[in-house]
Amino acid sequence: AGADIAAEATPHAIRLDRAVLRLAPAAESRAQRQDGPVISLAGEAQRGQGAWTTTLRAHLDRVPMADLPDHWPPGVGENARVWLTENISAGTARNGNITLRATIPPNIEEAEVTGVTGTMEVENFTVHWLRPVPPVEGVNATAEFGTREITVRVRSGRQHATALQVRGATLRFYDLGGEPGMADLDIRMGGPVPDVVSVLRHPRLDLTDRLRTMPELAGNAQDIRLRLVFPLIKRMTIQDLRMNTEARVTELRVSRAVLGRDLERATADLTADMEGMRVQGQGVLAEIPVRANVEMDFRNGPNGQVLSRESLTGRADVRQLAG
Repeated sequence: AGADIAAEATPHAIRLDRAVLRLAPAAESRAQRQDGPVISLAGEAQRGQGAWTTTLRAHLDRVPMADLPDHWPPGVGENARVWLTENISAGTARNGNITLRATIPPNIEEAEVTGVTGTMEVENFTVHWLRPVPPVEGVNATAEFGTREITVRVRSGRQHATALQVRGATLRFYDLGGEPGMADLDIRMGGPVPDVVSVLRHPRLDLTDRLRTMPELAGNAQDIRLRLVFPLIKRMTIQDLRMNTEARVTELRVSRAVLGRDLERATADLTADMEGMRVQGQGVLAEIPVRANVEMDFRNGPNGQVLSRESLTGRADVRQLAG
């Protein structure tokens, strides 16, 4: 849409003192009558041994995340580019500072990016962390770029259609120079226990049948850590996914835990992965202090396989036993 450029060139060197590029907005931004991104560039190039060695420093601002595919060149971190452009939407990237190094031979199609570093602030964007599980929304984060790794450090956000609040997360994309590259998502959140269970019961995690008999739960998960590791491939199956969850739960109530009585005022620690779930804690059942232990097996097995084992241990006086 417009440019302001100051540069000097000789047959063997180019110095770009300043280039301010005002890009035309992409289709979605035009529909919303938003201005396009502004990119400021500076850099230099030296010619030697038949190729140009180039360093380019870029500052970009006001880039809608929905337009990211139009501004991220294909072939640069391709697996991460595909995953991020397909799974991150809404929001705006601001205050981006990126340094790119490249070697450009006479045949420009053979140009090679030799290094990428940089940082960027992202406001109010949406992350589909495991489609079609509902996304995390309203995310504010800082992204750090490298040649073979991209790290997004999330400060805040919320899980869609729940009261779960993201209290911090690290989204790491690594081995980007190889095939297919990997993603390691480490998410910390807190909120109501029923919302945690609703996420674990999503069919995409393939745990629905195992959790169908879980009793009604109420309480507050103070500290949940959800970690997902998977390859950056389009047709990922549940077998490609590694998942681990840890949670600290307070004021937990388990309806009709034993003989129709509720387990109340409980505190528990929960761990779960693709093979099973374990819960250990303590609470009160019919005014009797008890310790609780639950083990659930998610693995496929024979018809006689023990899928769940629960135990309560406590010491009661005669009055409590009569009750």
